[in-house]
Amino acid sequence: MKKNLSSCGTIHILAAGTCWGFIGLFVKNIYRLGLTPYETVFYRMFLGAVFLGIVILAKPSAGFRISSKALFKTMAIGLVSQMFFNYFYFRSIEVNPLSLAVILMYTAPVFAAVTARFVYGELLTPGKIMALFFCLVGCFLTVTGGRPVMGDLDLSGILFGLLSGFCYAMFPIISKSIPQGNNPYTLTFYSMLFGSIFFLPVAYFNDAMIFTVSSGKIFYLALLVTVSTALPYIFYYTGMGKGIEASKAGVVSTIEVAVAVVVSVVFFRETVDLIQLIGILMVFVSIFMLNAKKIHLPVIGQKQIKK
Repeated sequence: MKKNLSSCGTIHILAAGTCWGFIGLFVKNIYRLGLTPYETVFYRMFLGAVFLGIVILAKPSAGFRISSKALFKTMAIGLVSQMFFNYFYFRSIEVNPLSLAVILMYTAPVFAAVTARFVYGELLTPGKIMALFFCLVGCFLTVTGGRPVMGDLDLSGILFGLLSGFCYAMFPIISKSIPQGNNPYTLTFYSMLFGSIFFLPVAYFNDAMIFTVSSGKIFYLALLVTVSTALPYIFYYTGMGKGIEASKAGVVSTIEVAVAVVVSVVFFRETVDLIQLIGILMVFVSIFMLNAKKIHLPVIGQKQIKK
């Protein structure tokens, strides 16, 4: 029964990563229509909270009631894994080559695995370490094609990129500690609400509160808010509630990288070479490795027990 719940959780995390993989499609069109990154970040969180608020009002089983501990956790998610993540990631993109910024952000599974080891006592098995390695190498090859544009690296840019990866990794870590029984719609609503509230001063000082409305902007913002914001967070919370390990969730969700590349090929006709294809396959291999039957091998941080 526990194994079935974990498998169900994995499917939900995969669904979340797939939805996040479409962010580039919507955001690129939003930028083409004239919105700035600050406007996009703020309204993604704010409208996401509004959308979920309406869903909660219309859904009999949902509600705004939440435990005090869960409310505190969603506040932490809103601050760390929404506001700070977006800030550090966009600063990283501003300072670094895009390929380097994405690579640094996808150090998240490593941060998640190491943090989960100390916070939850999740074991770093040889199989999990190998999966993490495949995941990182796969992300590297997928994003860069094995040919990153290095140039003169800015140390502050490296720091911003690593911090974005750390903040991204804290989402499964914090989510894992949320008590069961809280509705995922409600959890997502509060995390987005707090994220938009915390980001409000940043948006205000960057003139991102008001923009000229057009049908195209509303259309792509609506897709971004529903398909790539509200739905994936609901999937993610639901998956974490099924008992999947935080470190595993951090790796499984990196299917987002592969989906993003497919979207770029189909919709923007970008080419994918053999090296990038190998990277996509490595990401999928890492997912299969994490869901394969456990092999009894020595475990880091745990002594072997003789039978």
